Amino acid sequence: MTNPGDGADMEPDAVIGTAAGVRSAADTFHSGFRSATAAGTRGLGQGPMGAAFLAGFNPGVESLNEKATQFVQGAGAIADGMHVSAREYDAADTRARDAVRQAGEADGRR
Repeated sequence: MTNPGDGADMEPDAVIGTAAGVRSAADTFHSGFRSATAAGTRGLGQGPMGAAFLAGFNPGVESLNEKATQFVQGAGAIADGMHVSAREYDAADTRARDAVRQAGEADGRR
């Protein structure tokens, strides 16, 4: 039961679909980011200049990878929260609708 005019309603299926999109976007970012950073250093470190470069480069990449992982985990937590809130909203909406119907039946109305 939704009434878009009052701004207090949710479309649970739309929220769940959006949550799936958030999770998918975060996962796509993470795998692409890791591939890009790994591919960017492939073949380096063979000689003294490459080894010197990687010695300075790798700590930054590792830190950035950790931050990217935290970002993806945060986006996943947001997606999970969206999913849970949509399901809870849907369940509460059903309970309220049933309670109103039962109250009407108790009063002899249908």
